[in-house]
Amino acid sequence: MYSLSRSKAFGSVARCVPTKPLIRVPAPIRNSASVVGQPVVEAGQEESPHQQVTLIDGRELGFAMYGASTGPALFHFHGNPSSRLEAADFDKLGRQLGARIIGVDRPGMGLSTFYPNRKLTNWPMDVTELAQYLGVDSFGVLGVSGGGPYALACARYIPPEQLRAVGVVAGWGPWDRETIQHLGFATWLRVHLYSRFPKLTEMSLTGRLNRLEKEQSTGSKSSIPHPMTVLAADSEKLSTDGEGANDGKLSHKIAKLQDSIRHGTNGNAEEIRQMRTPWGFKPEEVNHEGVRLWYGTEDQVTPIGIGRSLAKRLPGARLIEYEGLNHFEMGDKSKEIMEAMLEDVVQPQGITSVMMV
Repeated sequence: MYSLSRSKAFGSVARCVPTKPLIRVPAPIRNSASVVGQPVVEAGQEESPHQQVTLIDGRELGFAMYGASTGPALFHFHGNPSSRLEAADFDKLGRQLGARIIGVDRPGMGLSTFYPNRKLTNWPMDVTELAQYLGVDSFGVLGVSGGGPYALACARYIPPEQLRAVGVVAGWGPWDRETIQHLGFATWLRVHLYSRFPKLTEMSLTGRLNRLEKEQSTGSKSSIPHPMTVLAADSEKLSTDGEGANDGKLSHKIAKLQDSIRHGTNGNAEEIRQMRTPWGFKPEEVNHEGVRLWYGTEDQVTPIGIGRSLAKRLPGARLIEYEGLNHFEMGDKSKEIMEAMLEDVVQPQGITSVMMV
């Protein structure tokens, strides 16, 4: 149940405010003036794909448009550490398939305003406000690794007539027994420590950026492993450019990390805190049937057990297991994943299945 209230920041704009615990995010009113788009370019410059939208609470939400200029819309939720730049990996594929790929920065990363002590359940409202600004009536969401829970939050709260497709690629699960039992002790310990001590996140990310920049300048790859595997993985996992370990891919990796921490590391630290914070809903409560899940059987960051657990808990979920693939090799399946997502955006369906390929 919702009541209408007036926002001081936006004068007479009406906003839906829940008078009871949130059950669904209300569908946006397309012609409402509750958000204002602001391209991140100076006067006289060419139009940039990187933009900001001012949300109704005054925060800025950064996003970038890739792929085709028209066609089905798919919102891409990046991993951690990363930013909307991660969606650029799908630009060429989006053009080929005639789809709009919209990369969105989460709070405190890229162009988005930091939001301390935020909740996972805040995210669907941000997405619907962005869709409203873009004039997108129906769309799909794809969450990669650390972005997986955000895709499932949208599946829980955005009406299925608006949210036509939901996909999770090697996504993190809720911090409960069903997820924790599949984690190695080292991963569990790292998440536990980094979520309690944000300084560790800062040291980890700045140290990683320094190593990558040194690698770029010297041409020699660092042999020092990243101390936070969960943080290292997401920004370099799902790529479609096929460049391998060349300068272009390294430059893109550096750009994503730089953009992720352009305003500091608080946003990334908040992400880690979110990893071991209750979601605010259970997977069993997701209203969207037919969520697609893709996991590799050799993934040590988000083990296949997490995917299998989610497949059992999400109504009508469709799990595809890629035999022999790890967290960093899922990009090999990008075209297959994108085609499946766009198929659902155009014609949603819900079929419970598990497939090994």
